Amino acid sequence: MVKCLLKDPRATAPILIYLVYRYQYTRFKNSTGQRILPDLWDAEYGRARTNTKNKVLQRANETINAHLDRQRSALRAVPNRL
Repeated sequence: MVKCLLKDPRATAPILIYLVYRYQYTRFKNSTGQRILPDLWDAEYGRARTNTKNKVLQRANETINAHLDRQRSALRAVPNRL
């Protein structure tokens, strides 16, 4: 299972997004290098909110989601190759 979580969901400044992967009772945690304001993060789905009226924020969050999707799919491919 691959999840995206914020480093500190209670922060007031842009915070790092972590990719958390669990495999055979082991947890791997890696920074994605992406930062987002906690108010713009949807913790339930592990994605940036794109339902904002601000077009600049919407495009930035869509870019973050695309980046997270690429990292998730690359990480899921590793166990399949092994």
